[in-house]
Amino acid sequence: MNNAKISKEEFDIDLAIEKFKVKSDKHFYVHYHRKEITFSRVLSVLKITKHKKAATSFINKIFRRSRPDENILVDGEDQIDVNLAGCCQPLPGDEIEGYITKNKGITVHRKDCANLLRMISYEDRMVPVDWERTPNLYHKAQIFIDADERKNLLKDITVILAENNSGIINIEMKRIENKVNGFLTLEVNSLEQLNKIIKKLRKQKGIKSVDRK
Repeated sequence: MNNAKISKEEFDIDLAIEKFKVKSDKHFYVHYHRKEITFSRVLSVLKITKHKKAATSFINKIFRRSRPDENILVDGEDQIDVNLAGCCQPLPGDEIEGYITKNKGITVHRKDCANLLRMISYEDRMVPVDWERTPNLYHKAQIFIDADERKNLLKDITVILAENNSGIINIEMKRIENKVNGFLTLEVNSLEQLNKIIKKLRKQKGIKSVDRK
């Protein structure tokens, strides 16, 4: 409540006990600690208006970032310490959600990320995030390729990447008998660019499937 600049007068514990149908204030706080009652639900049930400017200033104060060229807005602000989640590697064009972490500022996940969905109960640690329009920034993306082995396969793959202005960070391909599969880690500036590359790779002779990680 203090972080959101909400006064003690606005937070009526007796009303909270009544609305959430708990026995006492101690029971209320136990439920809150267990995340069975979330901060946003308290605000909604007690009809308290969150002071957005104050809350945003608090986020800014705690999570001032050191990378001014990052292209993500956190609750409308552009000077917040953000990290792109390595588990889902979001790209401009993906629907995203921010999660406040203890030591890394705000971690940005794709909304369909399995890790984020497991944390969704921590509603009070979620913050709205949006992409800025900065097409010249590049992001890491990983794809998995499954193909039949043939001459010049890797060369043809790299030609397509070069033609679509994508850099290669890492290649981890392995051959098993007459099959080739593995991961390519690329540099792309948007989901649109990645989807275009995937579409072209799928049309190549011998390539059976191409999927984003």
